[in-house]
Amino acid sequence: MAYFNHAFQQTFAPATIAATASRTNSADLPALQGAFLVEQTYDVATDAELGAGRTNVIFAMGSPLGSATGVPGAANDILGGNRFHGGYAESWKSKLINPNYVRFVGKQPLVSAVTSKVTLDATGLCFPCAGPERTVRLDFKGEPVLRTLNRNGYKILGGDGICCATGEAFIDPAQVFGNYAIQILSDPILSQFVDIKLTSTIATVATVVTDSTTTTGNTRWEKQQAAIAAIRAFAWATAAVVVGHEGELVITDTSAETVFGNCSFDTRDHYESEPFQIHASELDEDGDPCTGNCITVVRVEGKEAETKGELVLRDVMMYQRYMQHPTNQGNLDSTRIREVEMVGPADGNLGITRANNYVMYYILHTVPRFNNPTGTFDNDQYLIKIAMPSVNAAWETTLGALSTGAGLGGTITDMSTSFLPGYTGN
Repeated sequence: MAYFNHAFQQTFAPATIAATASRTNSADLPALQGAFLVEQTYDVATDAELGAGRTNVIFAMGSPLGSATGVPGAANDILGGNRFHGGYAESWKSKLINPNYVRFVGKQPLVSAVTSKVTLDATGLCFPCAGPERTVRLDFKGEPVLRTLNRNGYKILGGDGICCATGEAFIDPAQVFGNYAIQILSDPILSQFVDIKLTSTIATVATVVTDSTTTTGNTRWEKQQAAIAAIRAFAWATAAVVVGHEGELVITDTSAETVFGNCSFDTRDHYESEPFQIHASELDEDGDPCTGNCITVVRVEGKEAETKGELVLRDVMMYQRYMQHPTNQGNLDSTRIREVEMVGPADGNLGITRANNYVMYYILHTVPRFNNPTGTFDNDQYLIKIAMPSVNAAWETTLGALSTGAGLGGTITDMSTSFLPGYTGN
């Protein structure tokens, strides 16, 4: 058993992995290069040594702080005033990894964000001139909305304001959707979160009436005004026969997250953890439960990236604070003023690109305590998190060798499909 039901996390973000046949010593690891090291020699371990499972290893990474401004030479680069202790230039190292106590080796593939989108489709027989008005309710939810309004938002889109031409029995669906689009783009709140694309299909020929993201204009407001003008020109043009016509309105999330630059990065800054969501539903205006909805709604659920650089950076900085590595934030002479004045180094990112997504690798192992004042022989748990900018086949081969040496069958568990470690023991 363990004192705690969670593992202490050690996070590394290497840019490269040392070749296992190089026999490079830890002291020679360049900045942001990772490797498994043999316990006794601190040389890079080979895949054969890892696969045999008879050698204790350490995961290490060349320090990104070794060439930082203000770091003295190796002879004086110490922490705590002890010359036998390394300083900022020393490689970052995990706890000792005994293959017999490795419990789990896993991988979280790169997971990109998904933009929320709603598509409305209707045929030419959907909107009768003498029939009930078709209205649509839009609901927009998620963290961006809550931070703006302190509540979820909604808007009712009505199809009024369009007159049928003489002898017409139905309204062109693209004209109705154009009316919806104008209401969206004219809304001072909703228009800040979404853009639209309106398409009219006549005799199987689809024509984009307007796309508010591609219309002319230097600003978002100018593009939206140009889109409104294009829709009005279409909607109030001479109506054609609408039998066989189709209309489509695509409403897409374009909300932008406010992000400070690397120069003034602060771990207390907000970052999005819940995506913007758009929901749409046709409202029943006539009260007849047997009346079928004629507007087809197709929704794409918004999802946040699961392996964001923002999270990786915070995890690395938190772990390194335990190692006494500095983080300059919150001081009066610190980072924010540098960004305002547009001066100073872009420090604090430790080689991590915050806007990118990463492939995450996990090694869960324990360090036994064979002597304990409580009389309990407990195991301290450690979770080594290794963030890579992309899939590295050679690295996965090395990690598979560690899994083999640990008796896990060489398996790297895909955590996007299964969270079952597949091991036995403590």
